[in-house]
Amino acid sequence: MKLSKISFSNPRQVTLNELIDVFCSTIHTKITKVCLEKVRQIEGVYFILSLCPLIKQLQINNLSMMDVQFFLRPLLIQIKNRTKFQNLRLVCIRLRTVDDKIIFKLKQTIQDQNLLVDFTIKTVEDKIYVQWK
Repeated sequence: MKLSKISFSNPRQVTLNELIDVFCSTIHTKITKVCLEKVRQIEGVYFILSLCPLIKQLQINNLSMMDVQFFLRPLLIQIKNRTKFQNLRLVCIRLRTVDDKIIFKLKQTIQDQNLLVDFTIKTVEDKIYVQWK
C-alpha cells in the first residue's frame, strides 16, 4: 500500500459507525508492505501500523525535516516493548543525503538503548535500511 500523506492537522471526532467500519475493515487487512511518501508526525505511522497489524516492511520516503533517530527511536521502543507492531521487521527511510555519520549515530542509539538485539543497518543509494529478526 502506498500513501502520499497522513495528516492530523485538522482532527475531528470520529463517530461510532466510522470506528466500527474501520475496525471491521482492519480485521481482513492483509497488507504487509507500506510506503509513506511524507511523514510529519510519528503518530501517522502508528495509525497506519495499528490499522494494518500484519505490516512487515515500512518505507518512509520523506521525513519532512525530522531526524532519523527522532523518528526511529520511539518506534523501536514500541517494538521492543512488544506492545504494538510485532510483525514489523524492516524500516526503510529515504533521505536527501546519507552519510557514515548518520549511520553511526543511528547504530549507536540502537545499541546504547538496547532497542534491537539482532539487527543490521545498510544503505543503498539514498535509503537507510534497518532490519531485525
